[in-house]
Amino acid sequence: MEARFAGEARDPVFAADRERFLRDRVLPAVQTNLPAVTLGEVDCRQTMCQWTFEVPDEYSGWVVMSAPWQRGGTTSLRHDGEERVAKLLGIVAVPDQARADAAIVDWFTGATPDAMLHDFTSQGRTDAHFVHMVTEWAAAHPRR
Repeated sequence: MEARFAGEARDPVFAADRERFLRDRVLPAVQTNLPAVTLGEVDCRQTMCQWTFEVPDEYSGWVVMSAPWQRGGTTSLRHDGEERVAKLLGIVAVPDQARADAAIVDWFTGATPDAMLHDFTSQGRTDAHFVHMVTEWAAAHPRR
């Protein structure tokens, strides 16, 4: 994926559309339930984008990285001291871009701790660390 991305030239129309989508639709949706998350670098080319979100905690990083980004993308969460950066490579041009975009926005606008616990457990996962992380985050953010 990274080699493919590095080999792509910038398409001004595609890049502008995807960058606008991240800044104008995804970021406000993210901040609905994760107000301390910020969008960092964004670099779009012909069919792909690479971007980062700065996340204040493990829970926020998990929510960002678990969003339904288009297939074929990669995610990583880097810790630099107290700073956490979720790096994502994706937003590949897909046939039904509007539906894919709506799924991403819906994910974040519905990303409450209860919804995240439900999503996690519906996958048959019962990781105690994850449940503790979500519960702790919810207790610290009662308005969310």
